[in-house]
Amino acid sequence: MGVVNSLVGITITKNKRKNYMKITQTLQDVVNDHGMVDEKQLEILAREYPNLTIGIKFGCSSRIAVLAKDAKSEIDARMASNREEYVREAFLPSSLYDLIVQLLNPNMGNSPQSPDWENTIEAQLCRD
Repeated sequence: MGVVNSLVGITITKNKRKNYMKITQTLQDVVNDHGMVDEKQLEILAREYPNLTIGIKFGCSSRIAVLAKDAKSEIDARMASNREEYVREAFLPSSLYDLIVQLLNPNMGNSPQSPDWENTIEAQLCRD
């Protein structure tokens, strides 16, 4: 399958299907917290959707946008280079947050109960 959404990219990977309820719950938790991502959620997102964009606000440096797979190493590097540095928050950019809200909205026909839900969410969030 080709590009489904030019904002985030695309391919459906069947290996995530067995974990889709855990992934769904993680995404739902992030949505419930208005796009804020905690350390455990970041670990799951980095593993399942490594090319997902994550925003990070630091206490001493400016905010950055990084791929989920690079977020932890970027945080570690910044904190190692400045003892006073800290992470204020990690979050999903608003356009990505809005997309996930739309995908998780049962009124849109793409709820976890619909047969095509797995393909839809993975196609929308995955990149090569």
